Parts: sequence; structure tokens; C-alpha cells
Amino acid sequence: MRRFSNFEYYSVFGSNGFAVMDSYPGAMRIQKYIKHATLKGFDDFQDAEDWAIYQFEDRCPRKSGMILSLEVNQPIFFKNLQMDGVC
Repeated sequence: MRRFSNFEYYSVFGSNGFAVMDSYPGAMRIQKYIKHATLKGFDDFQDAEDWAIYQFEDRCPRKSGMILSLEVNQPIFFKNLQMDGVC
């Protein structure tokens, strides 16, 4: 069985933001700032990015297409997206 800390990238998604991190310690640190966070490991950045964007679009279908790409280790917080509190 594979250890969770052995992935190349980690997507973190929560009730106030999301991110793709390039280390397990980085993902654990950002969880302090992303509320109710779910963490998922990936071997490929594209897969990690796709999952994070899918989670965002699933939670906020009216904002579909708003996020086209992510940068590694750069969290996105909903308050910075001018989301008016409701998706």
C-alpha cells in the first residue's frame, strides 16, 4: 500500500478556497487556512489541478469556467474571487 506522503502533488479543497501543493508538508500547512479541507494526492500536476477545479465547479456551478488554471503552491481563496458569498 502506498503512503499518502509519497505523491508528487496534493490538491487541497475546502469551504473557503483550494490549492495544489508540491509537497505533503506544504499541503498540511495550507490546511490551516483552508477550512474543512479535503486533501488528495496525485502523481501528476494536471490531475491535481483538474481535481481541484472540478471540486470548485461542482460546488459553484454558476462559476464554471472561472478558474482555467492553477499555479503550484498558490492557494486561491473564494473571498479573492469576488464571489459575493454565494456560488
